[in-house]
Amino acid sequence: MCTHGVNYSQLKISIHQLIEQGRLYGKSLEQWEHVTGHLGSEFLSEELKKAQEDVAGVISSLESILGEVNRLSREESVTISSE
Repeated sequence: MCTHGVNYSQLKISIHQLIEQGRLYGKSLEQWEHVTGHLGSEFLSEELKKAQEDVAGVISSLESILGEVNRLSREESVTISSE
């Protein structure tokens, strides 16, 4: 449904894709942390952990946004007209 120029279905799909992409980034960062762990760089380890936390925060925000979009899309009434 499209309301005020916003297609809820497309928006939901886009947000879902961003969430999945974020999960992929998080997994990749986790793998790099594991791979680079033997280098002995505390800085590298800390930055990779921080990046993982940042990505997790973004995913959480996107999930909240998706919840609100779902709520808004349920509240919209459907009007059928002959115009």
